[in-house]
Amino acid sequence: MCKPVKCPQCGHEFTPERDKPRSGAWTPEEDELLLRGYQKERKTIADLAEELDRSQDATRNRLYVLRGAGKAKGVTAAVSLSAKEFDEMRAARTEVKNARKVVEQAKATERELSAFYAVGKRLLDARQNKRVIAPLFAELQKLVENYENF
Repeated sequence: MCKPVKCPQCGHEFTPERDKPRSGAWTPEEDELLLRGYQKERKTIADLAEELDRSQDATRNRLYVLRGAGKAKGVTAAVSLSAKEFDEMRAARTEVKNARKVVEQAKATERELSAFYAVGKRLLDARQNKRVIAPLFAELQKLVENYENF
């Protein structure tokens, strides 16, 4: 789905036009990609529709048919996971969660370091220009205390 865009000149919001998605019969390769993406890779309908260049409604309806509901269209494909594949998928999910936590920690550390850098730079500028630096030392002390509690 396209996101609304604001015109830089008048501020009017509009949705950019997209190329029309493909329509017509589904190929067995598309069916296989659809089922694998949905069942094994746990992709959303929106992601699958974009990947297959189909509308979300068409993708959702085709998935509904392939999974055995509604009228059968004559084309079916089954994707099943072995115990080993399921365990690998679960391990991969855990690794992704851990990686996201590491990224959040890195971002927090980056924010703290940039705050220290900013105060340090202002301290050096104040010292060089012979201004009062006591308020900056108080700000630095707060940062140090917060860092020690972190």
